Amino acid sequence: MAAENHLIHILHLSDPHLADEEFANICRMQLETDLRRELGIKQLEYLVISGDLT
Repeated sequence: MAAENHLIHILHLSDPHLADEEFANICRMQLETDLRRELGIKQLEYLVISGDLT
């Protein structure tokens, strides 16, 4: 039996500084679009956020 190739997608964001909720939503939507269109990633398994979370 052939081994299946399982990819795990991990995104690390450092110091996002998204204090404004509207701006944070715009960034999130753009990030989702870029992940899908540019990298073909439909779903992240892990999201790591580090640093200042303001």
